[in-house]
Amino acid sequence: LCYKSGCGKSLGRIGTYWLPELRRTNLTGDKPVLLVGCQEDVVVSSSAVASSQGQDPTSPLSSPGRGDAVRGNENRLVEASKAEDAMLDAEALESKLALLIDEWKEIEVCLQCSAKRLSNCAEVFVQAQKAVMHPTGPLYDAQTGQLKPRCVRALKRIFQICDEDADGFLSDRELNHFQATCFGTPLQPEELEGVRKIISTKVPEGIAPSGVTLKGFVYLHALFVARGRMDTTWTVLRKFGYDNALELRPDLCQGALSQLGHFHPDQCVEITDSGRDFLRLKFRQHDKDADGVLSDAELEELFSTAPGFPGPEWHRDAYHGMVDTSGRGGGKSKGGEPCLTLDGFLSLWDLMALRSPATALVHALYLGRSKEDLPTFLRISRRRKQEVRRARRPQGIASGSGHHKPPLTRRVLSCVVFATPDQLRRNETVLTEPDQQTRVFRVPAGQGDAASSEKTLVVRQVEAGSGDDGAGGYTDAALLQSVDLCIICFGQKRDDLADQVALMKRVERKGTGLLPFALACVSASADEGSSGMADAITQQLSMAKPLDPSSEAASETLARLCGLCSDPHASIPRTEERLAKEHRDLVVRRCTTGLVVGAGVISALLIAHRLYASASNVEGAEDESRE
Repeated sequence: LCYKSGCGKSLGRIGTYWLPELRRTNLTGDKPVLLVGCQEDVVVSSSAVASSQGQDPTSPLSSPGRGDAVRGNENRLVEASKAEDAMLDAEALESKLALLIDEWKEIEVCLQCSAKRLSNCAEVFVQAQKAVMHPTGPLYDAQTGQLKPRCVRALKRIFQICDEDADGFLSDRELNHFQATCFGTPLQPEELEGVRKIISTKVPEGIAPSGVTLKGFVYLHALFVARGRMDTTWTVLRKFGYDNALELRPDLCQGALSQLGHFHPDQCVEITDSGRDFLRLKFRQHDKDADGVLSDAELEELFSTAPGFPGPEWHRDAYHGMVDTSGRGGGKSKGGEPCLTLDGFLSLWDLMALRSPATALVHALYLGRSKEDLPTFLRISRRRKQEVRRARRPQGIASGSGHHKPPLTRRVLSCVVFATPDQLRRNETVLTEPDQQTRVFRVPAGQGDAASSEKTLVVRQVEAGSGDDGAGGYTDAALLQSVDLCIICFGQKRDDLADQVALMKRVERKGTGLLPFALACVSASADEGSSGMADAITQQLSMAKPLDPSSEAASETLARLCGLCSDPHASIPRTEERLAKEHRDLVVRRCTTGLVVGAGVISALLIAHRLYASASNVEGAEDESRE
C-alpha cells in the first residue's frame, strides 16, 4: 500500500480510507500489508519546511488584504487546502506511522523508497518476499514485545517432541538432533556454549545442568524474532508441520484418513487399543495430584500444545452432565467443582472420533502422537448390516428362551431417545437431561447383556414432533443406518403410547429392517393399563420388555441398552409391513433358488444328452469301420 512520503493528506488517506476499505472487503484477511512511502527524496527536515513555508508567495499571510468577504472565504479555503497538502518533516512522519502501526495490525513493515535516487527500491521487494514467506504477525506481538500465545503453544509441542527422555530438558544430544533435523547440521561445541551463555544471561531459569528448559527454548526464538530472524523460527515451525496460521497442516493427517478410506453410514470410526493406551498415558501424565480426575488447570495444560480445546464440549459447563465426572476422589476439584475422570476423558475422545475423525487425528498429533503411528490411532468398524444378518434370529426372544448370539464387534454404540415436549419439560427421559442433547456413557465389559468388551454408549435426545417429518429428521434412511437403537418414551396416558407407537412404526418403515426399538416408561405415575398395553405391544411385535428407567438403577438401564444395541435381534419389531416384506423376500429367494436349480438341472440334462449322443456316434462309426 503506497503513499507519497511526507504528504500529510496522502498518509491520512491510508488510515481513513484504504486500510478500512481493505478490511471491509476482506481482501487482506490474514495476509500482511507493506506500507511503502514513495518519493522519499522530498522528505526534508522541520527547519527546511518552516523556511519554505515562510518564503511561499502564495501564502495567505503575505497576500494583500482586500476587505472583501468573498475573497476572505477563498483565502481560508486555500489555507485549509495548503495545510492538508503541507509536507511533513521526518519527525512528524515517524509519529504518524507509529500511530498507524498501533491501530492497524495488518501492517507488517513500513519503509520508504525513492526511484529518483534508487534508494530502497530493491529492499521493497525483499521485504515483500519476507513478509509472505516469514511473516511476523503470527509470531510476535509488537505492543507487548513477546511471542504470541499460539506461537508459544507450537514451540512447546516442538520442545516436548525433541525432549525424547521426557525429563523437561533438552540435553546437548537432543539439541544437536533438533538442529540437524531443522537445519541439516549439528551445533559445534562453542556454539552450544554460546547458546547457554545467551540464555543464562537473560533467563537464568532457562538453563540447567541437565540442559535447556522450555523457557530457555522459547526465549531463543523470541530473540530470533526480535532481531529480525523470523526465517529461523519459521524454518523450525514448518519442519514440524505448521502452516502460516500456526496450525498443523491438513496433509499430515491425509495418510491416516486415506487408510481409513470411505466408509458406509452404518459403520463408525473408533479409537484403537493403541490409541486408548496413548490417551490413558497422557491422562496420567497430566493428573499431577494423582486423584483420578483432571481439573481445569490440568486439562488446559494437557491441550497447551494445541491452539485450544478440540471443541466446545471440552469446557466444564459442557462436559458436566455429558460424561462421567464422579471418579475416584469424588470427581471434585479443590473448589468443589466437577472434574473430568478418565472414563469421561475417553468418552469425549470417542465422541470426537465418531463426529469428526479428522479433528481426532490432528489433536492426537498436537498431544504428541507421531505421524508414523497416526494410522494406528483410529479404525473403522464392520458394517452393522452384515453383522446383524450374520446372527440368526432365535425363536422365543420375548419370553427369554432364545440362545446367546455373538454381539456386534463395534465398541461405540449410538442410541436415539424420542420424547415428547411435555416429557422433556418434566425431565421424563432416558439417561438425558432437558438441556443436554447428548450424553456419553462407559459400560464396563460384562455389564451389558451382550457386552463382552468395554463399550461406549452415545445417547442422543430428539424431540418427537420436531422437524418436517415429526421425528427430528430421523426418517432419513442414511441417518438411521448410523443408529444402533431407538428408544420410544411413553407416559401416563394410553393415547400418548399410541402416538409413540405410530412414530416408531413410521421411523421403522424408513429403516433397513435391522434397527432395534425399545419402549421406555418414563413416568413414575403411569397406570397399569398403559404399562399393560406396552407389554402387549412388545409381545405382539417380538420386542424386548419395556424399559422402566424411573424405577431401575441407572447402571441397570445402561446394561439393558448396551445389550439391546449389541444384540439387535432381541428387539427388532416385526410389524405388518416388515412381515410382508420378509414374506416377499422369502418368495423371491425361493423363486430365485428354484430358477437357479431348474436351470442347473436342465443344463446338466442337456450336457448328458450331448455326451450320450456323441458316444453313440463314436460307437456307430467304429462298427462301420469293422464291417
